[in-house]
Amino acid sequence: MFFKRIALLGTHTNPQVADTLNQLITWLSQYKRELVLEQQTATFIKNTTLANHQLEALHEHCEVAIVVGGDGNLLAAARHFSIHNIPLIGINRGSLGFLTDITPQNLTDELLPVLEKKYTEEKRFLLEGTLRHQVGESRGSNALNDIVLSPGDLARMIEFEVFIDSHFVCNQRADGLIISTPTGSTAYALSGGGPILHPSMQSIALVPMFPHNLTSRPLVVPDSSHIVIKLAPHLKTYPTVSFDSQLHFEVQPGDEIHIQKQTGRLRLLHPKHYDYYAVLRSKLNWEQQLY
Repeated sequence: MFFKRIALLGTHTNPQVADTLNQLITWLSQYKRELVLEQQTATFIKNTTLANHQLEALHEHCEVAIVVGGDGNLLAAARHFSIHNIPLIGINRGSLGFLTDITPQNLTDELLPVLEKKYTEEKRFLLEGTLRHQVGESRGSNALNDIVLSPGDLARMIEFEVFIDSHFVCNQRADGLIISTPTGSTAYALSGGGPILHPSMQSIALVPMFPHNLTSRPLVVPDSSHIVIKLAPHLKTYPTVSFDSQLHFEVQPGDEIHIQKQTGRLRLLHPKHYDYYAVLRSKLNWEQQLY
């Protein structure tokens, strides 16, 4: 048993990504795999006659997707493929690589067993956020890492209230609020002083950004929680809400942001030897000697 229909995606600015994608195309073609490219990825892969499709339709043409690049590339793919139950494999051509864990140097040795369905699989949940304007319009998206309320172009404090499952939690004056999944706990939330949550934990972290009240601390709640952030109606600034730092919407005074767990989960495939704690040691420099 093996994955036969494979989608390939990659960032469009790094020439090393193009090199790895071309290597993959040559190598996987030898194994008679049916390959398809994401449409924008196809624009910088030269001399290929492979079919390509827009990201929104790519799930219809594959059993698994390989993402080449950094964690940002995998975040964008995860928001789409998680809805359609298509697993992702990450090949790291970025800097950190918490999610894209297969290295180009070990590409064939690590990737082939995964494609032969000899892998470790994780299922990670995403957040779903909806911005509800007072005028009645709503818009939103999903996020694998985090949904963040931030000041926008003007650096000044935001006033808002937080409710969880219809219970009032707090009034807050801060630069913003990070609502993070366990996956995102090693991203922006970590920089804000939030806890590192193991990916298997069913919880959501709320991390205030530079709060005015010094007793404000990160709060961890069950992943079943329905979180509502209500912006003060007298705000004199227009903050933004972002999804994985990739999609941004302007928030107006009096607006509400509703956040809960997305139904579909991301299926993330790793080599058999994958060890989450080894990733933490490597990426956070925990391997350094104390003396």
